[in-house]
Amino acid sequence: MSGFDELWKGSVRYRRASRELEWLLRDVHQSFAAPAALITSLDRLLSFLASESGRTDANCSTTYHFFSATEELWRGAPDALRAILDDMSGTIQDSIHAPAIARTFEATPEQLLERVRRVSE
Repeated sequence: MSGFDELWKGSVRYRRASRELEWLLRDVHQSFAAPAALITSLDRLLSFLASESGRTDANCSTTYHFFSATEELWRGAPDALRAILDDMSGTIQDSIHAPAIARTFEATPEQLLERVRRVSE
């Protein structure tokens, strides 16, 4: 598995993702092995992606590519978290240009944030 910097470069590619996204994804990457820390870092990431400044195609697409590339790191997460991570590597990128598809799979940033918060209860 690649280090974070290589994963980031592969995920962001040519997109104009927000600078804040890199640090949020770095935090998630460092939290994959600790479910409580992962919940916290996912809450921060999804809060950003659900915000007016964070909810962009570049940010959602970069997040999708990052979670797709890191599946082997989160595959052993508890079932409820793994389901959320799976949707982040599946349909979050549809949130901007095909929101009905993302909503159908409960994979918009807002829906994913709500799901993460239910896990932490």
